[in-house]
Amino acid sequence: MANRSIKESDWQMYRELRPIALERLCERILQQIGNISADSSQSKHQRYLKVYQYIHEQDEEISLGFDHNSRSHAFEQILFFRSRNLLDDNEFARFSVELYSNINDIVNQRE
Repeated sequence: MANRSIKESDWQMYRELRPIALERLCERILQQIGNISADSSQSKHQRYLKVYQYIHEQDEEISLGFDHNSRSHAFEQILFFRSRNLLDDNEFARFSVELYSNINDIVNQRE
């Protein structure tokens, strides 16, 4: 996807909400790791291997959504946050109407 510029106000909001989105994604990852490691139907070694693979997969997900913390990548990262429900509706509504609409249109087209 081509880089899309965003307004200064949206950039400031992105910078405020980005750590919240990252914490929520990490919380989900850690919760799933707990579920995997608690699965007593698997051996400890099997659970370890599943946790290892899951962390590797999620590291790629974190990289996709949070690397390149710059204004030129902010649109794509806000789209990432929205498509993965890392911001609630009230938080997402704090962006400009234009950005809000553009992101929602893309997310809705993908569903």
